[in-house]
Amino acid sequence: MKFKRLFVGILLCILAVLIPQGVSAQATVSKKIVLTPATVNETHGSVWIDVSAKLKNVVSIEVKRGKIKKTADKYWKDCEKEDIYLYYNKETKTTESTFFAYENGTYSVRLTVKSGKKYVNYITVKNLAPVSERGKMTARITGVSEPDSKGNYTITADYKANITMSFSDLKGKKVGDVISVNGRKVEITGILTMVDAYTTKEQKKVDDNTECVVVFPKKASDFYDTSDEYYSYILENPDSAAFGFIRSFNSKDVFVAYEDYDYWADGGDYYVPLTDTVYTDVKLKVTAKTNVKLAYSPTDRLSGTDYFAVWNGTKEIEGVYIMPQVDVHIYEKVSKDGQFTDTVSEIVEIYTP
Repeated sequence: MKFKRLFVGILLCILAVLIPQGVSAQATVSKKIVLTPATVNETHGSVWIDVSAKLKNVVSIEVKRGKIKKTADKYWKDCEKEDIYLYYNKETKTTESTFFAYENGTYSVRLTVKSGKKYVNYITVKNLAPVSERGKMTARITGVSEPDSKGNYTITADYKANITMSFSDLKGKKVGDVISVNGRKVEITGILTMVDAYTTKEQKKVDDNTECVVVFPKKASDFYDTSDEYYSYILENPDSAAFGFIRSFNSKDVFVAYEDYDYWADGGDYYVPLTDTVYTDVKLKVTAKTNVKLAYSPTDRLSGTDYFAVWNGTKEIEGVYIMPQVDVHIYEKVSKDGQFTDTVSEIVEIYTP
């Protein structure tokens, strides 16, 4: 009997040494984390994933592509963890956050609490549809037909592309250098990096840390329609023609031109990109199956026919207001053979305060 107890004791000691502690916890996803997409309908560009966790004192959240069921650090190399906002809701006793999925596939989330304990869960996104080159551009709807016999509408739209520069074209440039933006000359007047959410720092030249390159156009009319009353302020104050190339949130290799770059420099939001008109008078069909996402209510969606009935003033929907001069993204449906059609799958209003 004593021998049996001794044998069992030795066996347990051996197992304790051989089996790493916490393996079972590392290999199990946590039901405390709930991941919910903003929509399960066909959508484009990205889908917003809501993170809700029955956890307190969460100190970090990390996101990585792929189905990851383990919490150990070796499985979370090269994960995304910067600029992901965390909020603790005292009423629901949950920690909340969001992230964007830009491609179909599985995304895993790891949360770490103050004690060091880690929790994981994952979600599979499969409702992101292909985006045409026009769909990547900003559009302005310039005309809406009356509904046809089936209740569908024909819209007319102009498309504008953001003015951008690649990092490779900016790298190493200094204040005072004159560079070309698609054949248009600008002078670099400032190079900035972000120290914290509200503080910027001047740099001598553009490098990997640069977040904003401020430029002044040699000719304001190259970038602004100075015949438009909206831009009369530039004629009255020529110094206001300066704008900034801000590093893209989606790609570290792309800098996007913004008129209101100074709001970014002051730690605020920026919404007004500089654009070039690329396509005009494009005709497209809108049906009841077209989804419309409103700028001021991004989680709510309307059918295309309801949206344009409100636009034309033939229908009222409580809480829905149409602003005809707002910029939008227009995404076309794809045919079975993979070709983009002239029927609209989704319209997304772009929020501009």
